[in-house]
Amino acid sequence: MENKGAKNTLYQAGDLEYFAQGNYEGLIPSSHLKKFGDTGIGTFHCANGEMIVLEGVVYQAAWNGTVNIADDMTTPLANVKFFNPEIKTEFSNVPHLDHLTEKLMEIADSHGTDLFYVAKISGFFSAIQVRSAYPQTKPFKPLEILLETDEVQFDYENLSGTIIGLYCPESIGTLNHSGWHFHFISEDRKKGGHLLDASFEKADVQVDFCHKFEVIAK
Repeated sequence: MENKGAKNTLYQAGDLEYFAQGNYEGLIPSSHLKKFGDTGIGTFHCANGEMIVLEGVVYQAAWNGTVNIADDMTTPLANVKFFNPEIKTEFSNVPHLDHLTEKLMEIADSHGTDLFYVAKISGFFSAIQVRSAYPQTKPFKPLEILLETDEVQFDYENLSGTIIGLYCPESIGTLNHSGWHFHFISEDRKKGGHLLDASFEKADVQVDFCHKFEVIAK
């Protein structure tokens, strides 16, 4: 597979505002993302689960709690890059997701909130809460309604895994969320989803700076 992704560039398939209005049709094969990055997050055709891209593999965290390799699916919204961390550190005594976000924001504040960042937080987690969603059928609901009616939550304790975090600056506008957004996958690749909460005593943290942003075409 020919790699098209450039160092320090974050790539995006789709448009969050368009997606949030209920446009959940897949735009490109999820396997195509791997030409532009080996790490990232997103979702799938018909909002069918949460996407985690880790070490060049695209995973789907489905509504029923399973995790599947998802090369044969399509995506309406995803972000990927080839992970090349500038910072490697350790976070300790993180009791909840807000605290993790604050610690990552300290890094973003010190290096520039006008950049994009991808973070990997790997370790043993005392508690993890994630969500996924039922696959949608037409007529599609707007995302705000979908998350109220078709969200499925899972609570796990004492497991190893990796959180992938994406930070977008305010300049992203309506193309994506500004601030941090997190997905999780367990070390055994059997549990995962959009991260709602997490706690841990110690975890390895790697942060990659992204100076450029590009939209992926078919």
